[in-house]
Amino acid sequence: MFLSGEASVLVNRVQHDRVGQHRDAAAELDPAKRMAMLQAAEAMRRGDAPDSSMRALAAFDPQALTIGFARRFATYKRAPLIFRQADRLRAILGDAKRPVQIVFAGKAHPRDKDGQAYAAEVHHWARESGFEGRVVLLEEYDMHVGRMLVSGCDVWLNNPLRPLEASGTSGMKAALNGVPNFSVLDGWWIEGHIEGVTGWSIGPPSAETSADVNHSDQDVEDLYKKLEETIIPLFYQDRAGWIKLMKNAIGKNAYYFNTHVMMRRYVTDAYLR
Repeated sequence: MFLSGEASVLVNRVQHDRVGQHRDAAAELDPAKRMAMLQAAEAMRRGDAPDSSMRALAAFDPQALTIGFARRFATYKRAPLIFRQADRLRAILGDAKRPVQIVFAGKAHPRDKDGQAYAAEVHHWARESGFEGRVVLLEEYDMHVGRMLVSGCDVWLNNPLRPLEASGTSGMKAALNGVPNFSVLDGWWIEGHIEGVTGWSIGPPSAETSADVNHSDQDVEDLYKKLEETIIPLFYQDRAGWIKLMKNAIGKNAYYFNTHVMMRRYVTDAYLR
């Protein structure tokens, strides 16, 4: 998909209520729930009982703020980071007036034991009291599941260890679907990030040239604080502001971070020089 600069202007001309209607319609269709039912049906065809994660996902509230995290379970991507202060996260997810839910998906390389341990840790947390029914780790992650998630979530979470994020293409795909990113400033997000306009940053600016510098404590604190004070209030209390953010994700991020621009830059900056 390619959006020219002129097209990005047209995106911003789309009326807020029309964008909101599409978001509500998508929520009612509930792609995550539909996916859970498909997975459950496939499990029953194999003679297996539906996994508890499928049952939990099927019970998700389509109107609640849904955070997505789907990518390889490489250790530098720090999938379990959001559970660092478990009680604080329980309070965030369990707010009856402003509920939040998180969908995880991904795979670790068969020889990456540390990455598999991270996946197991997320799986463990998803079954803990206060998280069950609010946190789900999907099995059988593939392109179809990824497509459903980047189009069905409200916020795309990414918290890699700086400076190891080479790009971050899942965040670009989320932006194409009007899903704002909430990410550490690394990879593409260093260029795509405009705070509060296209999404939000996590932690300090990326100045590291080595992964030996670890800002995990600062990242976690910033992650929780922005969820509590900025992202959740905006989602539930300022519909127009949230829709504007969705439009900015398309109009300011997706029009530039796409394969058309990538190929053009390869040709002009590499092959024709």
